[in-house]
Amino acid sequence: KVALECLKIGLKILPKNLANFIPIEKIDSSEKRVVFIDDTPFNHYFWEMSAEKNNIKLDRFFDIDEFKLFSHFYNKKSLLFIDSQLGEDLLGEEESQELANMGFSELYVHSGNISTVKKTEHLKGVIDKVPPFKQSWVREALEL
Repeated sequence: KVALECLKIGLKILPKNLANFIPIEKIDSSEKRVVFIDDTPFNHYFWEMSAEKNNIKLDRFFDIDEFKLFSHFYNKKSLLFIDSQLGEDLLGEEESQELANMGFSELYVHSGNISTVKKTEHLKGVIDKVPPFKQSWVREALEL
C-alpha cells in the first residue's frame, strides 16, 4: 500500500538493502543552504566538487518539481541556483517564478550564455556556469 501511494505522487523508494549505503541528513530549516537545480549530471559533479573544496553544503536536484517535493524543509533565504535550460523547452528563469511565489527570494539562474537569459524581477541575478562559492556575496549570504 505504501509503495502504491509513493508511486502516485512520484516518490521513489530505495530497497532496504541500500539503506546502509545512502547517507541521510536531516535538514535544519533555519539554516541557509545552497540548492543547485540542473538537468545535466556533469554539472552536478562539477558544482559538488567545487562546494566540497569551499566547505559548502550543496543540495542537488535535477528539476524544479523534484526540489518542490522537499522545499518545505528549506529556509526561504537559501541560495537557489537554477539552470536556464532545464530541458523539454523549460526555462529556469520562467520556472523559478513558482519558487518565488512560494517565498524563496534568493533565486539565481545560471547559464552558459548569460546574454540569452531574460532577467525577471523575481531573480536576484544571472551567473555563468562557474560555481560562485569563492565570491564574497555567496559567503555573506550563507553567513560563513
